[in-house]
Amino acid sequence: PYILHMHGGDFSRFYSERCGPGAQRFLRGLYRDAHGVIALSEQWRAAIQGVIPGANVVVVPNPVEIPAWTPGLDGQTVLYLGVVKEAKGVYDLLRAWPRVLARHPQARLVLGGSGELDRARALAAELGVGESVEMPGWTVGEAKQALMRRAAAFVLPSHFEALPMAVLEAMAAGLPVVATNVGGIPDVIDTGRDGLLVEPKDEAGIAGALSLLLASPARRDEIGRAARLRASATFSAAAIVPRVESLWHAAVPHAKRTTRARIACP
Repeated sequence: PYILHMHGGDFSRFYSERCGPGAQRFLRGLYRDAHGVIALSEQWRAAIQGVIPGANVVVVPNPVEIPAWTPGLDGQTVLYLGVVKEAKGVYDLLRAWPRVLARHPQARLVLGGSGELDRARALAAELGVGESVEMPGWTVGEAKQALMRRAAAFVLPSHFEALPMAVLEAMAAGLPVVATNVGGIPDVIDTGRDGLLVEPKDEAGIAGALSLLLASPARRDEIGRAARLRASATFSAAAIVPRVESLWHAAVPHAKRTTRARIACP
């Protein structure tokens, strides 16, 4: 028995545009014969079953760690974490940034990630906002926590997603999130309550949502608290891991649970 755990946000397009008849036939068999196919949201269950109706698709979101700390939500720093590229909406965000600065001249934008950094720097300079944009590169561990602690808001303006860990991590930390209405994100964010949703490529919408959060510390705190509660109740490891384990137990009921992996190195 085998289980497929889907994380890509563009399966339908991959299947229809990048796979020939032979590859499509292989994928249909692979998905239909799986004991289960884990999708990260209801939207992606529908997308997979729309392509492969016989697949046994189960929705199990990604788990996220709930940190012991919470951000101060002070200052005027907006944080993005992810690959710097077109599909993540980074250039939409940069083109929206001058409108944010017009209302909040002290605002700072931090693009934490690898990718097309030179292109992003060039666009920021062309727009005249280069001095307000920081690009520390890809950050993990304590360095990433430090960026989140100093942020007043988090933004992920992607063109498509499955269920981005960056959004879940920001919510778990208690950061108010501005994200796009794509993939599984609407299943995570109840807009206006525990985050703000805008349409992809909507530069005015991105600027408006970020300006709203930067203008009101009370609103930031309210949305951040609601986001952390939502993440704790719905997306914590304690809530998610048993659902994955039960699916595997049903596939191989007589197998013993591995408590520690031991890897022999030559």
